[in-house]
Amino acid sequence: MQRLILVFLFFSMVYTAYAQRPPVPDAQDLSHTHGLFVHVRTGGHGIDYDGDIEGAEGLGLGLRVGYGFTDRFTAYLGFEGAGLSGSQGFEGLGSDEEYGLAYVELGSRFHFRPGRTLVPYADAAVSVIGLGYDGSGPYDGNDVSYGGMGFSLGGGMLYFVSQRVALDGGVAFTPGSLMEQYVAGGTEDVDIKLTGVRIHVGLTFYPFR
Repeated sequence: MQRLILVFLFFSMVYTAYAQRPPVPDAQDLSHTHGLFVHVRTGGHGIDYDGDIEGAEGLGLGLRVGYGFTDRFTAYLGFEGAGLSGSQGFEGLGSDEEYGLAYVELGSRFHFRPGRTLVPYADAAVSVIGLGYDGSGPYDGNDVSYGGMGFSLGGGMLYFVSQRVALDGGVAFTPGSLMEQYVAGGTEDVDIKLTGVRIHVGLTFYPFR
């Protein structure tokens, strides 16, 4: 439900901005996707696991910094974190307790209609995934964390409200695996397959226009 609300809000923002925009003689003068950009976002996170671990959902915040080498191709480094609740099955995680999920991503984005007011894009990234919580039961007093890798695929669109600012909304799917567990200084190999879904809305800034 949270994800559907975020999608509705994003498209409402786009429609409102479009309806209230001043006449633009030439869209080429309004939007370009080359150069340095900073993107801030919020969104809904959902994740499912193979085996006996239940899925979870929550809200998160993210930051991306990147550079458009051309109007079509952009590379970026992204950081995103969320608080999730609803899972059971992780060792030392109490029932209905919240835990943290984080992504660090190195990715690229391809724009399909550069130079337009509305610019769709496709997105791909290599993701480092971290998960952590305060342990209970046999892990009481210890932080429990997991590390792994994934690969994100997604898409979205930019809507430029000025030369420097664009509304940004999209979705990403991240299949991957948690491969190591860390407890009290010890490391154990694990293999927990997961699939994450993220829906985001945010703003992208091009500060040097």
